[in-house]
Parts: sequence; C-alpha cells; structure tokens
Amino acid sequence: MELIRTTLQDINCALRRPRAFFSTETKSTGHAMGYVLTFFLVQSGLSLLFAEAFYQNWNRIFLAATGKVLPALAFTTTGYLLIFAALAVIGCLAIIISILLTHAYLRCIGGSRQSLGATSSAIAYGLTPSFVFGWIPYASFIAHLWSIVLVLLALRIKHPMPLWRYTLLIITLALAAIAAGLYLLGY
Repeated sequence: MELIRTTLQDINCALRRPRAFFSTETKSTGHAMGYVLTFFLVQSGLSLLFAEAFYQNWNRIFLAATGKVLPALAFTTTGYLLIFAALAVIGCLAIIISILLTHAYLRCIGGSRQSLGATSSAIAYGLTPSFVFGWIPYASFIAHLWSIVLVLLALRIKHPMPLWRYTLLIITLALAAIAAGLYLLGY
C-alpha cells in the first residue's frame, strides 16, 4: 500500500510541479527502475485492452466498406500474454539503454558529473505523462511531447550545463533514434 501511495504522490508532483519535483533529492536508480517497470506493466495491459477494442471497431468498418474481414491479430490468450510480455520487456530494455546512452553522452559532452541515479531519475520520472496518458489513443501524442519536455527539464535541473550542450544532446539523440529505426526497418 505504501508503494502505491508513494507512486501516486510522485506522479502528482511530477505532473503538477515538475521543477520542484526534479529539484529535490535524486531517487535511486533502483527506485526509478521500479517506477518504470510498474508503469510498463500497467501500460502494456491497458494497450492490449484498447488494441482488442480498436481491432473489433476497425473490423466492422472494414467489413462494411469492403465486405471482407481483417486478418486476425492473434488475439488469443497466448497471443495476449506474448504481446504483454514483449511490450513490457522491450519497453524496459529501451528505457535502460536510453538511460545508459544519455548518461554516457552527458559525461562525454561535459555535463555535470552527477550519478547514474540522477540521470535515471530524470528520465524515468520525466516519462510520467507517457506512462499515465500514453495508452489513450490520440491523446498519447500530446503525452509523449509533454514527456520529452519534462525529460529535458529534468536533465537540465539534474545536470546543469549550457543550453547549447542540451541542443547538441537533443540533435544527437534524435539522429541516433532515426538511424536505429532505419536500421531496424532494413534501410
């Protein structure tokens, strides 16, 4: 019960008073990872519920328009469990890799020599809007933009550096994400 109360307090403060929240003491890396894992499990489950609802809705529209049924998307119990596990594991691994790369890059470009806990706390709690609202169709776009702003604000508070270095960080991370996406797509 204490974990739920603490998590809800962290969410409230991170969303309503981010500057004050990120200016306080740094949460440990383990606490930040527990926060991320909890939200990925909840968000994975909610995403699956909405995926089934949207599949059924689009199937009716597609059937009415074309007279054909959309192919099944493996919405069986086993399919749900595999998708749920994949979403949670891949999401957590992506966050861990992002934290490690961001921390290494901050150290390379002369960021303050803060701990890995400061970086993981900034990224994990900065992603709160995505965790809370990211599973809602159409609203997730705004939530993800809000998360980007919060992560940058948190990094700026936790790792004081000149603004041009943050600009360099953003451009480099965006190019790395684009390059990774193109590589995964086979280009």
